[in-house]
Amino acid sequence: MIYKCTNPLCGTIIELEEDGAAAQTQPLEKPRKRGGTAKNATGKDGAFSRCPDCGQELRTAGEEELTGAEWSELGGYWMRRRDREERALYCYRRAAAQGDPWGICNLGWCMEAGIGTEADPKQAVWLYEQAAELGYVPAICNLGVCYREGTGVPRDIDRAIEYLSDAAECGFPRAQILLAYCYEEGDGVEEDGNEAFRLMQAAAWQCHPDAQRELGRYYEYGIGVEKDDETAVSWYKKSASQGNASAQCNLGFCYEDGIGVEKDLEQALKFYRQAAEGGSCRAMTNLYSVLYRDCSHKVRKEALEYLTKAADMGYAPAQWRLGCYFYYRDDPNGEAAERAVELFRKAAAQEDPAGCYYLGRAYWDGKGVDMDMEQSFRWFLKSGEMGDRDAQFYLGMIYEHGYGRDADLPEAVKWYTLASDGGDETSMVNLGLLYRWGGRGLERNYEQAARYFCMAAKRGNGRAANALGNLYEKGLGVEQDDDRAFACFKQAAEAGNLSGLHNMGVFYERGRSVKQDWKKAVECYRKVAKEGRTDGMTSLGFCLSEGIGCRRNPAAARKWLKRAADNGGPRACALLADLLETGKGGDADPKEAFRLMKWAAEQRYPYAQERLAVFYENGTGGKESLTKAFFWHKKAAEEGYPYAMPNLAWAYQFGLGTKRQPEEAVRWYSRAIEEEETLQVYGYLGELYEAGEGTDMDREKALDLYRAGAEQEDGVASLRLGLRYETGDGVRRNLEKALALYRQAGGAGFAALGRCFRLGIGVEKDEKAAAAWYEKDGAAGGRTGMLWLAWMYIKGAGVRKNRSKGERLCRQAVEMNRKEEGDCLRRMAVFREELKTVLLDLERETTDEELRQKLKSLRLRLQKVGMGKR
Repeated sequence: MIYKCTNPLCGTIIELEEDGAAAQTQPLEKPRKRGGTAKNATGKDGAFSRCPDCGQELRTAGEEELTGAEWSELGGYWMRRRDREERALYCYRRAAAQGDPWGICNLGWCMEAGIGTEADPKQAVWLYEQAAELGYVPAICNLGVCYREGTGVPRDIDRAIEYLSDAAECGFPRAQILLAYCYEEGDGVEEDGNEAFRLMQAAAWQCHPDAQRELGRYYEYGIGVEKDDETAVSWYKKSASQGNASAQCNLGFCYEDGIGVEKDLEQALKFYRQAAEGGSCRAMTNLYSVLYRDCSHKVRKEALEYLTKAADMGYAPAQWRLGCYFYYRDDPNGEAAERAVELFRKAAAQEDPAGCYYLGRAYWDGKGVDMDMEQSFRWFLKSGEMGDRDAQFYLGMIYEHGYGRDADLPEAVKWYTLASDGGDETSMVNLGLLYRWGGRGLERNYEQAARYFCMAAKRGNGRAANALGNLYEKGLGVEQDDDRAFACFKQAAEAGNLSGLHNMGVFYERGRSVKQDWKKAVECYRKVAKEGRTDGMTSLGFCLSEGIGCRRNPAAARKWLKRAADNGGPRACALLADLLETGKGGDADPKEAFRLMKWAAEQRYPYAQERLAVFYENGTGGKESLTKAFFWHKKAAEEGYPYAMPNLAWAYQFGLGTKRQPEEAVRWYSRAIEEEETLQVYGYLGELYEAGEGTDMDREKALDLYRAGAEQEDGVASLRLGLRYETGDGVRRNLEKALALYRQAGGAGFAALGRCFRLGIGVEKDEKAAAAWYEKDGAAGGRTGMLWLAWMYIKGAGVRKNRSKGERLCRQAVEMNRKEEGDCLRRMAVFREELKTVLLDLERETTDEELRQKLKSLRLRLQKVGMGKR
């Protein structure tokens, strides 16, 4: 039954349920009306007697008496009941039949949404068009929405913009909001934040709660206006005060994070709860995030209830978060993981990026489902294409390492770049490493590596700071700068990166950028070593073995190096091998030393390669082999190890383990000089230029090399330059300078000094002093000194005559191994003419036929050496 108020200024209409009970005890919601309730206007028989709004008498009315507007108002009443949608539809039909635009539009909405009837979007569009022709602005807006979304008509964004613009120009807030979204997103119009802001502001000024909320968002993110968090909060408050759940949630987030207001978790929880009561799933999810931080079981239970409710309502972010709750808890039976996968799958079905990512993770981990790399990749790809940075990181890793498909570094770079653009630090570091090393289809790019390391380091990433320090240390992609390198290593160490702490130790040890401080270096190494890091244990072991920054303790060094070697550290293996070879800190074990050194060399550790070559030369731990020694000298030199280069050149110069190749000797001696490894290099290279071996003869170049070598206290270079000053060859003769150079030459100059004292060259003749210098030369392995001292003992010149001692020295001089022979003959050839006479004398003097033949063989071999003419 329908009742109408008799007061013409009121117009209240009330309809009862079919069974006669009052469907609603309050009048229709009209702001202009005041009055009592239906309850206090009801008579004893349950019939209405007084208007609950104005208190005047009510009268019964037939349906035929109602106007279209009254039918529309009554339809709205039933629509709010939700359980009587069919009655609402009936009311709107009666209103539309009378040509009421409000009723026509609402009937269209029922057709579009399937309210009280089966949905019929095409019919809805037709009804909107009828209402629009009558100038009803909400219908014009609804048409714009239909054309924008393709509801009941083919999608036509241009027509959508036209309708929305018409409605917005009429000041309709909903149209202004929707058109603002179009300008914000560039949908059908050119993206224009300023226009979006203007339209949203116009709607907000009309107190539309959605517009007020969105205007707050525009201020928060600086869309079309300068970013202003405080103003954003003020608009959120306006919207929230009208009960807008989404605005209440936004306001809660501002209080939670201190955006535009002081951080206040109590206020955050208050607004989240208000929003949750209003049905905001986002607020329920945020409540979970805040409440679950509390350790109280009761509070956590409440948090989980909120999250579960949001998930049950189909909110994807709540579904995957609830999935994570189950996924990462202790789960011995696997039931929780299966529940998690079910939730991930629900979120993924809604194309939620995080839901897709976590479903991919489940397949990746084989948790809750069987491990399936193909399924994992599929879901990561779907998530990554929607912009999820975690999924993009995994895609980069899959393509970098070839997990489940062929490795593809350019494709890995693509995905890491997307993830790093989204702020993923690990992707920034991985990008830096890919560009740092290059290979497999990716060109090395130190500048790009430095850029990405810098990006991650600025975010506090210790690994990136350490890698950036390495680039500054070596000047790769950036200007070489030890100070900045050390600063990066320090930043890395403070962030807990052990490699950075170790590199700080290296800088303290070597005095780079900071004052050399071995104790601080050892402190750094010890901290890293205690964490079980191979590099720290190795460096600490080295310091203990050498007594650098601490008391020398070879036994402790062995302990640390053994632990590092067991971890597979090549440097540790090599250093431990050195201790085992010499027996420092424990028993000597040449075979184990050889095994460790060989393993380290096979890992391409240059120091070990060079030391293994020496092991082969000396037969340490195995059979002597100059061929294998040459092989490892070459390996180490080709790895860029400067200390191997002179030894490789030596092998080429004297044909040790390989065919004699003076050209290669020249090349490797030259490389050693470029690498500033000058030990005996200038002198030997100068000799090759002087003799024209392996290069064009160039005595001036040789002289320059001798001078440069003498400045570096190169023994051979000092000897050769001394000979030039003694003879005036290319320089003004200066015996005093020659003697000084012979003394500077060390072992290489002992024989020359003996000769000077024997002959009185630049000094007073003194055979006793000559014998002393020859003895020093012999003790240092010099054959020239041995032969002259043997001659002096046999002749009794400068020493007491002793034939047996002389012959013993002769035997020692002629016995030389393959490695020594070339250099010994070269050194002897410096004094070839004098030694030829000595050797002939010794041949005549000896009574041992075997020794005589060896002396003769040595004399003949000496004549064939091309170097040594003075």
